[in-house]
Amino acid sequence: MALNIAIQNVRGTNDRLKRDQLSMWMRQNNIDILALQETFVENSSQAWPEFRNCEIFHASGTNHARGVSVIVRERAGLSSTLQNSDPQGRFLTLHVKWENFSFNLTSIYAPVTCKERRVFFCNTVSALDG
Repeated sequence: MALNIAIQNVRGTNDRLKRDQLSMWMRQNNIDILALQETFVENSSQAWPEFRNCEIFHASGTNHARGVSVIVRERAGLSSTLQNSDPQGRFLTLHVKWENFSFNLTSIYAPVTCKERRVFFCNTVSALDG
């Protein structure tokens, strides 16, 4: 049995219709873990009722920039816990356990400019190591 993981840049999740479409796409494609970048989520505890039977983790950005979220479908043998997240909404790391496997999954939304990206990755590597 496979564990299906997908990644999408969504350019905002404030529209309920877009979240409905993402939820339907996740179910239709049997996605177990969906990592979203550029969610524009402002509140880390924001609920998304469209994703029933899922656990949702957010690293908040602003309502017009950044933000990453990971949606984990409830499934036998699959569990996840938040390990680390960026207060700027650029990354989050989950510890995932599935059957006999255990791994960390990091979802990243990096800055656009080369200079900002270089600084971001230097800082992020040390944050992920620590």
